[in-house]
Amino acid sequence: MKKFLSILALLLMAVTGQAATITVTWDISTLKSMGRHGSMYDGDSFTKDGITLTVLDGMFDYSYYDDNGDASWMGNSNDASFKFSTTLGNFTKIEITGKSYSLNGTGWSMTSPGSVFSGNASETTFGSYFECTNIVFTIAPPTIDVTDITLDQTTASLKVGETVTLTATVSPDDATDKTVTWKSSDESVCTVADGVVTAVTAGTATITATATNGTADDTSDDKTATCEVTVTPATYTVTLADAIEDKESWIIDPTSAAEGQEVTLKYNGKKKVKSVTVKKKAAARALSEVTADDIGKIAGADGNIYDTQDAATTAGTTAVAVIAYVGSETDNSTYAHGLAIALSNESNKNWSSAKSTCEGKTAVTNAVWCLPSQQQWKTVFSANGGSETSYSELNTKLEAANGESSVLTNGDYWTSTAGRFDEEAYIVSLSDGSANFGKDTAWGAGGLDFKLESRCVRACLAF
Repeated sequence: MKKFLSILALLLMAVTGQAATITVTWDISTLKSMGRHGSMYDGDSFTKDGITLTVLDGMFDYSYYDDNGDASWMGNSNDASFKFSTTLGNFTKIEITGKSYSLNGTGWSMTSPGSVFSGNASETTFGSYFECTNIVFTIAPPTIDVTDITLDQTTASLKVGETVTLTATVSPDDATDKTVTWKSSDESVCTVADGVVTAVTAGTATITATATNGTADDTSDDKTATCEVTVTPATYTVTLADAIEDKESWIIDPTSAAEGQEVTLKYNGKKKVKSVTVKKKAAARALSEVTADDIGKIAGADGNIYDTQDAATTAGTTAVAVIAYVGSETDNSTYAHGLAIALSNESNKNWSSAKSTCEGKTAVTNAVWCLPSQQQWKTVFSANGGSETSYSELNTKLEAANGESSVLTNGDYWTSTAGRFDEEAYIVSLSDGSANFGKDTAWGAGGLDFKLESRCVRACLAF
């Protein structure tokens, strides 16, 4: 039982992050089982559930009962003394039920009926003369101090605007309090929140992670780990706009420049230059920052939003899908910012191959590919055409983003929604701008189809 209670306490610590209070009860059957037949005398002890009762002076006699036969006696005189001790931690409360005749001991007080100990000790000595039918022990497991804290990086180099996540490891694993606090020595250079360091301006700063064993007023036993962060100016790639003519006659020096660095632009051609305009491109936004205005824009493999495929290519990533819906109704509890449709169809496949092909497409940062469910199809249709059964407006956006080759074709598309039986799945039939989801009993034109059939396939991206 002792081992069980210790394991239970550790499990509760793992769940709650704090040491769990242990409660142990000795009822009348336990009291009657103590010691030799009749009584316990000086020096005798009894142990159960990690708690020991030791007779220091006098005796513990359970041979006498009240009218109901339910009482055990602790002590046969006013000068009897006893000790409770435990290996489970510290007693914070001991409640003894029974009629008290006398009581003494630090932390002990008489109640009606019985007596109570309140404190914080692994053992307590008391003198007593009273009847006892039940004892309840409340124990706080011992505090396990933090002995060390380390960071996965001790140095880091960032450009302005970049971030890095530091991971702290607190030892031992079963420390009572593994809370970590973070601080930057110079928040004008970089800030830190929950281990995420954000570069603000060029310079150096020290990030300190602290695990405390005391209080805010007592930091003498705190454990700390540091990371030295160097922040350099942001670097920009200087390029010519797509619309500029005679590009080969222009020279940019340098093509990669730090913030504040001078860049020379020289034209060696024969045309007359009227003016030169320099614009700083807005930083790419993540798919998680999507807004309704982004429907029809491009989702990149890097998990960012781009106005066009060319913009994604210029940024060094691959355009993978067209944003088709913004909102939380994505039919995916993990990715609930919106849905995007792949730039083109896959080849016709049976249901199982369609599902594995869509799910196995090249990974996109903070998003997941899937074979669209019935609800996902309906959601993207509604977001673009105002109806679950109209996809013309969606095709307009797909064509604008990737040309005629990207539009949904007339035909039956698989959905990931399984049918009533293992061999069935639902399809959606598209024809001249109208979508038919059919009924549960329908076959072919919407509704159900055998999974072995070969149908159209279009992947969906939930983000």
